[in-house]
Amino acid sequence: MPTRTCVACGTKTRKNALLRVVRTSEGVAKVDTSGRAEGRGAYVCKEGLHVGAKAMAVRIKRALRMESEVSDEFLEELAGVLTGRNEGTTSSQRESKER
Repeated sequence: MPTRTCVACGTKTRKNALLRVVRTSEGVAKVDTSGRAEGRGAYVCKEGLHVGAKAMAVRIKRALRMESEVSDEFLEELAGVLTGRNEGTTSSQRESKER
């Protein structure tokens, strides 16, 4: 099984134990629950939440080589998926469910 490094805390673990985040062609960070989305990717583990939102945003921005800042909405979605609250739904999917 391939190993990857969490960009938030630096822990090396199995790829399937981490959550992948990507920078899309539009330059926006997205949670990739499938692990196969196009774009530059990086991995985050549940323990990465302990570094704090601001530190995580800086580390994800650097890992994805983003020019713009990581959005608060993305960080909320990421935290929700990592803690199991969102179970992989994206913000646009949640908005359509609320309508």
